[in-house]
Amino acid sequence: MRRAAGRPGQVIALTRQAHGLTQRQLGELAGYTQSTISRLEDGADNAYDIRVLRHFATLLRIPPRLLGLADGPDTVGPHELERDVKRREFLELPAVLAGTRLESWDLDPVQDRISAAQVRMVRDQVAALHTLDFQFGGDRLHETAGLLLARVQRWLNDCTYGPAMERQLYAVMAEVAAAAGWFAYDAGLQAEARRYYNEGLRAAVLAEDRALQARVCQHMAQQARFLGRPREALGLAKRALRLTEGRARKRLIALVAVREALAWAKLGDTSASRRALDRARETLDEAKRDRPPAWLAYMNVAEVAGMAAVAEIDLGNFPRAAELTREALDAYGNDYPRNTLFYTVQLAECYQRMGDLDEACRVGHDALVRLPEVTSTRSRTKLRAFRDTITRAAPRERAVREFVDHCAVVGI
Repeated sequence: MRRAAGRPGQVIALTRQAHGLTQRQLGELAGYTQSTISRLEDGADNAYDIRVLRHFATLLRIPPRLLGLADGPDTVGPHELERDVKRREFLELPAVLAGTRLESWDLDPVQDRISAAQVRMVRDQVAALHTLDFQFGGDRLHETAGLLLARVQRWLNDCTYGPAMERQLYAVMAEVAAAAGWFAYDAGLQAEARRYYNEGLRAAVLAEDRALQARVCQHMAQQARFLGRPREALGLAKRALRLTEGRARKRLIALVAVREALAWAKLGDTSASRRALDRARETLDEAKRDRPPAWLAYMNVAEVAGMAAVAEIDLGNFPRAAELTREALDAYGNDYPRNTLFYTVQLAECYQRMGDLDEACRVGHDALVRLPEVTSTRSRTKLRAFRDTITRAAPRERAVREFVDHCAVVGI
């Protein structure tokens, strides 16, 4: 077995900590157990398997020299590694983490000129961040995306490029800003999310990309509804719908219809809300064979069912909301842990609204079991609100007391 000397474990540990990942989370991404990551970072024997280090260098975009490696072909395939089969798809990511605080390794332009390869790399890194978001939530990702956005802005301001590359740079800036805004929204940072969305919308306009403008507008519609401005949400959704006319992806059109439906529901218009949801379902059905971009991968029948349930909650139809939420959870399975946690809490809320405290608490316990896997302030805030509501409703009920005790154990 070929080995490398030095302390590469420290570099791996610092990279992991810079992104706020636990050893277990990094293990899931890399295909190892938490104990293996711990031993690797500890490095008590001061020697490491070169193949394993090259695997981490590729996965985390760490320059080989920082791990004590020379340039070379040593690699280790997934079949040679101890791995968590359930998360093996992460091994295929070209760049799991972007914009590390240690240094930005592979993105600097050569002689102040931007290449198409660098733009592709940014897009690959943003796609990887979205994949992490679906697994864990946005709390640890918005800063990373913000650093990547600052780099693209620096390219725009300081480098040399032609008109075609200028549009590409504005487009990728809009994509990164939209991602950063979404991660900040999920982290509960509404002012920061709004700033990123505004930057993304300006960049999408400068890129002359209507689909990108629609993408940002639907994000803004979601936030406006969350902040209690349903009329603004409806206006943004309608603007996004107009922008999708033509060649926009069917999944994006379906998502925009969902945003419109939720705005109508918040305004109390049942018929308009359900018509928009019907459009979303029909359009999504047309998109089944499309390969969605990373940020839209979650937009499927499960998400439409979950969002339809949100609309029914706003309209006061809690039995129907519970039914739709169960549909969403069944369809999601274990593929999207953050969304599964969110909708599990939503199902508990539905049972509480229907007066079934025992079932509400039972589902609430399920949510608490899922909580350690996810770093989403939005989901945690929803769970705390459910805890407070059910405590006020029946503080002396045994099921409620046991649920509150469980909340305390997991830090809610």
